[in-house]
Amino acid sequence: MNNTPRVILVVEDWPQLIYLAEALSRRAMQVVLVGVQGQFTKLPKIDSLETHCVASMTTASLAPVLQRLCAQGMPRYIIPMTDDAIRCCWLLAPAFQALLFPQLTADHLDLIGDKANMSAWARQLGVLIPDFVKTPTPEDALAFAHRQGFPVVVKGATGRGGSHVRFATNSAELLAALNELAHDQPSVQQCIQGVTLLGGGLFENGKPLRLQLCEKTLTHPKNSGPSIKVRSVTHAELRHDVETICAGLSWTGFASMDFIWNGKDLYFLELNPRPWGCITTATTAGPELFEAFAHMLHGEPVKPNLTLRKGVEAFVFPGYAFYLVTHGSMGLLLQSLVSPSFWRSVPHSWRLFVYFLRRTAWAYMSREERNK
Repeated sequence: MNNTPRVILVVEDWPQLIYLAEALSRRAMQVVLVGVQGQFTKLPKIDSLETHCVASMTTASLAPVLQRLCAQGMPRYIIPMTDDAIRCCWLLAPAFQALLFPQLTADHLDLIGDKANMSAWARQLGVLIPDFVKTPTPEDALAFAHRQGFPVVVKGATGRGGSHVRFATNSAELLAALNELAHDQPSVQQCIQGVTLLGGGLFENGKPLRLQLCEKTLTHPKNSGPSIKVRSVTHAELRHDVETICAGLSWTGFASMDFIWNGKDLYFLELNPRPWGCITTATTAGPELFEAFAHMLHGEPVKPNLTLRKGVEAFVFPGYAFYLVTHGSMGLLLQSLVSPSFWRSVPHSWRLFVYFLRRTAWAYMSREERNK
């Protein structure tokens, strides 16, 4: 009988998950990836890794697959890795919910399921947030924008990687953005000018075990997209607000938060209750996170290590490679290849390196096909 602990990761197309799968496999865990059909075709071969597909990331598609997997051998945990996966998994039957990691309360689900609710709650902790109006009528939205002044930000209640964020510089753009995001209970938010900071980490009952603090120096798409280049910071206010929010939630597991720093004040933008896009750059300026998470899943104590180095630049793979082949130039490619930051960020194993090369080549060929 195989006594290897089994973990099911419910995922969408998030290339960095392979780092986590490798770390769990090295810690003698059997990893099962469950995701939308077609996203696992380019994965590298990893011991103790299997994949299963669902037609869509919905509870109706997910439930029978998880039921079949549990019948084959009860997993130690089912871990939803994206916002949509979290929502779907917490609509499953109670028998499945008991296996979910982390365990969430109704209050947690209300906050992480609505970015405006999370912002309003963070303000009660003394954390600064931009002014906003939730699910306004067009008239209320226009009145708010004229009081604040354009530009303003239109943000859905959910979404990741900036997918439900729009910037409006005039009334027509504001009304168009509200209409486009009408399916996701949009809010209209004050636009704070400044640099975007990220504070993420691994937490246990609200206490930080590992942290990553960084400035997003390059995002794609610009302003609202995921980060593809970061610079580590040791920012006292950022660390304070990250720890305050996670302590207030008594959070366990991964979480990240976006902030805007205008040179004087720090404003909280949103919390993502999962691993974040640039998490793979964390080890360039601090201790590892995935190995610590593997220890946590094994039920082993994880000693806090919050050591961070300031000013370390790193690229996010494969996002930056995608950017180079789809929007870059030969000059930018050559400049990147001679940058220490580039090689500091390259995947640490040949399997991951080859995997990301294949994904980058696929992105390039897809672009060429679209341009025909």
